[in-house]
Amino acid sequence: MKVFTRKRIALFAVAVVVLSAAVLCSVRPQIALANSAAYSWDGSVNQGVYPADENCPLEVESEVLTFNIVDNPDYSDDMSSVTAEYNFYNPTEGDITARLMFPFGSIPDYYRYYGDAYNVDAEKYTVTLDGENANAELRFSYYSYSEFDYEVASAYLYDYKKADGYFSEDTVLTAVTFTVPEFADIAQTENLKDPYTYVTYTYDSNIKIITTDAWYFNDENQEGKVTVRYEGTGDFTVYFAGGVPQDITAYAVPWQENTNGKGYNLDYDSQKDAAYAVGGNTTFGEYIQSFNPFTGKYAESDWYNFSLDYITPYSIYKNYGVIQYFTEYDLEDIDEIIMYWYDYDIAVPAGGYVKNSVTAPIYPGMNTRYEPTLYDYTYYLSPAATWADFGSLTVIINTSGYILDSSMEFTQSGSAEEGFTYTAVYDGLPEGELTFQMCLSENPEKSSGGYSVIIIYLIVIAVCVALVVAAVVVLIVSLFKRRKNKRINKLW
Repeated sequence: MKVFTRKRIALFAVAVVVLSAAVLCSVRPQIALANSAAYSWDGSVNQGVYPADENCPLEVESEVLTFNIVDNPDYSDDMSSVTAEYNFYNPTEGDITARLMFPFGSIPDYYRYYGDAYNVDAEKYTVTLDGENANAELRFSYYSYSEFDYEVASAYLYDYKKADGYFSEDTVLTAVTFTVPEFADIAQTENLKDPYTYVTYTYDSNIKIITTDAWYFNDENQEGKVTVRYEGTGDFTVYFAGGVPQDITAYAVPWQENTNGKGYNLDYDSQKDAAYAVGGNTTFGEYIQSFNPFTGKYAESDWYNFSLDYITPYSIYKNYGVIQYFTEYDLEDIDEIIMYWYDYDIAVPAGGYVKNSVTAPIYPGMNTRYEPTLYDYTYYLSPAATWADFGSLTVIINTSGYILDSSMEFTQSGSAEEGFTYTAVYDGLPEGELTFQMCLSENPEKSSGGYSVIIIYLIVIAVCVALVVAAVVVLIVSLFKRRKNKRINKLW
């Protein structure tokens, strides 16, 4: 019989440990990859045409809603779209010219990842009246609410350049440029960061400061003072409205992170004064337009009013007149607070009819926890109740996928090879809004999101630990037996 020496047993235990480590490394879970992307994305809600005048007497004799859904509607050059075709009737004895508004929502979050938020897909479509181009104007306005409310949204769409009680288009702004002093020892000192530059002056309710690089800093030691702080090197510029304060002080202080990673300490021993120079003047309107990412595409008045609505609720009436305007990061995210519109006129003769067709992009919500992805669509039908009367509604959905869930009862035709058409017909306006969920598979499978890998990983760990424990037990038992045998041999 083979004798297990301590050396052999030790080698066996080491081999088990090494093998266990190798197995663990080979099956390590890729959780970081799974969590690095969002599982769920919000889409954008669509709704129908509104009359600008709530007392408009036009009636909708019939409406046909046609959804054309592409295979991968998250982002592509060929986006999904919805066409609303209205048959308007004028029941009066006089001709009617009405202004119509068609809001088609905000650009969804995933556009920042898959496409260009400023490249609005609505530019690819048209509005027609009896088959002729209606020359609809594509417009936008400020809207930061999660749920759509037409009365709230339309209040932000102006036909003029607004004023807010302080700023107007001609308000004079004066530029003041600050130069951050150099700190040669920063690079040689561990954890010492680029300096904070503080700009302080006495508060005056008639003076506002507009900045993109600095921000309001609440300095409890500076009562009656306004302080803004800038992080970085080089020069930065702020703009004053209402005059330049006469008692500006500016200084820069390097800062150091605390060793525990919480908070920071300012190195006041290295503090230096920051020089500044008063520059030329510009107007508030010119300043606003210098940030306009839509120059030449939309009316300048829309960007002006959007900007004023953006800064009004956040800065003008608090933070002692410090107005944080668009930073580069803010401009990348403005699609979250923009509402896009079609704005056009329709003329309907007395007792006559006009067919109005509006096509707009439609952006679904996405749930990537399923394979294939689930797409959720929402279309508000309730705005149609604003018309004097509403006749029939037909909803058509063209897709190569399957409707898994819907607020309506659809009749399906077609095939997976040729594509499906789902149809629903109603006399009158149905209650509630239209929602439906689409998928390229009739039976999508929910992914584990990495949890199955974790379970496998834990099982492997348990097995490896058991092997190591077994090796140690074998080692101890063998040593015990060997010592016992030695004692018995000595007795004999």
